[in-house]
Amino acid sequence: AGRCHVDVVRYLVTTAGADVSRADIDGATAFIAACVKGHLPVVKLLADLGADPHRTSTNGWTACMCASNDGHLPVVQHLVDVLGVHPEKKNQAGKTALDYAKGKGHKDVVKFLLAKRVARARAAKAALTSSGACHVTSPLFGLWK
Repeated sequence: AGRCHVDVVRYLVTTAGADVSRADIDGATAFIAACVKGHLPVVKLLADLGADPHRTSTNGWTACMCASNDGHLPVVQHLVDVLGVHPEKKNQAGKTALDYAKGKGHKDVVKFLLAKRVARARAAKAALTSSGACHVTSPLFGLWK
């Protein structure tokens, strides 16, 4: 899927019976390959056809890590904002999508992933505050005031 066009991928899956879940020896699927290459239309199509955006390769690499490593911001945004992929997931090396984006100098991806991290932290804080959890007498809860 990394080098294919949308129409070819659509034909292979819907007419020729290609399995969107099939993986290579490393556990990489067509969905992951499309993310590596930054082919957003193919990523969208494969997701619509049932590809699992949360599936990892045998070493724990996610589609989000692959797209982040290669600096494909539109793909990363789609994975996180539309498909609900969690960008903080770690692979077997203990690294996240943010780690790979930072390591390769993809500043736009880093900025996006950091903004998502901050938004999640704020949402968690708001949930704790609204649930009354901050009224518990613990030194840890004082950190969120």
